[in-house]
Amino acid sequence: MSQRWQLLIALARLSPHAARAYAAQELPQGQRQLALLVAIQQALAGFPQATLRPLLLEVANQHRRLERLINRYLTTAYGQGWPSQVQADATTTPQLSASQAVALLLDQEDPWLPLFALYALTALPPATFDQITQTEQVIRVLHTGQRSPHDAIREAARLIAVAQQYGPHLAQRSDFLLSRHLPQPPEDFATMLSTLERMLFLRNVSFFQQLRLDQLRTVARLCQEQPFVQDEMLLRQGALATAC
Repeated sequence: MSQRWQLLIALARLSPHAARAYAAQELPQGQRQLALLVAIQQALAGFPQATLRPLLLEVANQHRRLERLINRYLTTAYGQGWPSQVQADATTTPQLSASQAVALLLDQEDPWLPLFALYALTALPPATFDQITQTEQVIRVLHTGQRSPHDAIREAARLIAVAQQYGPHLAQRSDFLLSRHLPQPPEDFATMLSTLERMLFLRNVSFFQQLRLDQLRTVARLCQEQPFVQDEMLLRQGALATAC
C-alpha cells in the first residue's frame, strides 16, 4: 500500500499539477485502504490481546503510516489549499470476519507482513488457527518464504512450520519469548531467539512500537539476548551505558 503513495508523493514534488489530476481517483482508493485496515483491527480485536497484540500493533502502525502518506501527498500536491486531514470513513468500513481479515494480511506483497502475521497467529489454539486460516494460503506463504533468497525470511518460514507442529507449547507467547521454556523443546529449535521472534517481542515494547516493519527487522537483527538470573543487578544509575 505505502509504496504507491510514496511514488505519488514523489510525483507531487516534481509536478503538483500532474499529482492533482490523480487525486480524484487515488483519494477514494486511499480511504478504502484505511477503512480496510480499521476493519482488520476490528475483526481480530476479539482474540486475547496478549496473544495477537504484536499483530494488532502492526496493523495500527500500517494505518497510521498510510494516513500520514496520503495526507503528505495531498499537502504536497495542493499546498495549504488542502484544508483537512484524510481519515478512514467509519460509515464505509467493511465488516470482516476473522478469517477474511487473516486472508487479507496473508495476501500482502511485503514478504515480512504475512510471515509476521502467521507466526503471531500460531500462538492461538490449533483449532482456532485452523478455523481462521486457509490451508492453501498458509502453504503458499510458507512455500514463498522457504524459497526466498534472504536467509532471515527462510528462517522465519522454518520457524512458523515448527510452531505449527508444536503449537500447543506456544500458547503463552510472552512467556515463551522471555523464558524459552518448552515442556519438550524440539531439537531443531534455535537456542537463541530468531529474527521473527525478536520482532514480535520488540513490537510489544513501547519504545519500538512506531517503527516500520523493515526498521523493526533491522533492530531485531542487531539485538542479542542477554541472560540474567533472578534479582541480578541490571544497571546502576550514573554508570556508563554499553548497550541499549
